[in-house]
Amino acid sequence: TRDWSSDVCSSDLPGLMERWRQQRDEDKRRRQEEEEREMERTLDALLEKLHQQGEASLTPLERKQLQQISDRIRNRNRQ
Repeated sequence: TRDWSSDVCSSDLPGLMERWRQQRDEDKRRRQEEEEREMERTLDALLEKLHQQGEASLTPLERKQLQQISDRIRNRNRQ
């Protein structure tokens, strides 16, 4: 078993941990923003189809997506 303690000074650990946390938080924020943009693109496409072709034109998958997005927006607005 390797002793990792000799590779990093104990005085460096708080800085390393903080940078790691900041990077993790930034990555999470970026993923959430991308998911939000993708959700908006999907919603726009579904609403355009609904407007152009009517509700009967939506597939079961599209109806499910529309419901999931609606629920997500509704829950986000409650927070």
